[in-house]
Amino acid sequence: MSRSQFELEKVRNLLVSPSQAARLLDVSTQQVRQLAEVGDLPVAGKTPGGHRRYELQCVLRLKEAREEQREGTRHG
Repeated sequence: MSRSQFELEKVRNLLVSPSQAARLLDVSTQQVRQLAEVGDLPVAGKTPGGHRRYELQCVLRLKEAREEQREGTRHG
């Protein structure tokens, strides 16, 4: 595996907290929890203390999809 592939794999596997996900998505932490409950944002795991974590890659994919949806409603 090349260095760039290794670095990309590290980014793909980064986990973020609900508050970090909320900031990235520009929503509340409650909305992040709701997005997880309806299956729009899968929970990647929990910390030993029981706190949820989300894959950064999934959060960014959801952000992009939500932005595309907003753009579509503006132009459509």
